[in-house]
Amino acid sequence: MLIYLLRHGLTQDNLEKRYQGRRDVPLCPQGLAQLCRADFAPKTVMITSLQRTRQTAEVLFPDAELVVADGLKE
Repeated sequence: MLIYLLRHGLTQDNLEKRYQGRRDVPLCPQGLAQLCRADFAPKTVMITSLQRTRQTAEVLFPDAELVVADGLKE
């Protein structure tokens, strides 16, 4: 089994150097623009319930099953 850990794309809070923690903030336009398709295609991707993690996973892995695992929240 191979496990990759990825960070979500940029949010407005990241750009303004604000702590976002568990607040559910979306990716900003720059965050969406920095995402590109990954060169591997996992069948399953574990995400948190935060929209920025879902947005990142949906762009990078459009065919993967997304499984929410809130224990992954920072």
